[in-house]
Amino acid sequence: MDIIIVLLIAIGLSMDAFAVSIASGFSAKMQVKHGFRMAVFFGAFQMIMPVLGWMLGLALESTISAFNHWIAFGLLLFIGAKMIYESFRMKGEKIPSAYTCYCCFQLPPASTPSLSA
Repeated sequence: MDIIIVLLIAIGLSMDAFAVSIASGFSAKMQVKHGFRMAVFFGAFQMIMPVLGWMLGLALESTISAFNHWIAFGLLLFIGAKMIYESFRMKGEKIPSAYTCYCCFQLPPASTPSLSA
């Protein structure tokens, strides 16, 4: 893989994580420990997910190459439908803090499919 492609992927991953971190920072008062926690979670997930996807893609390439576009379509359709459903369901519910460990486990993987698609 060319170094330019690797750099472009790294920039894309960092911008995605940066946007989610900025949005989380605006949602509530942030303490230093919360910033470090988010940095560790985003760094770990942004490092592991592309490598995991690459390894899984190499292992399953011959098996799913004929219909891989339908898998991507199904995943993106599911994510979009879930977002639409939750937008109607969340009326009056309290939005959880972005600084809990529960949310720190959800935000990084949720931001990764946008670049992978």
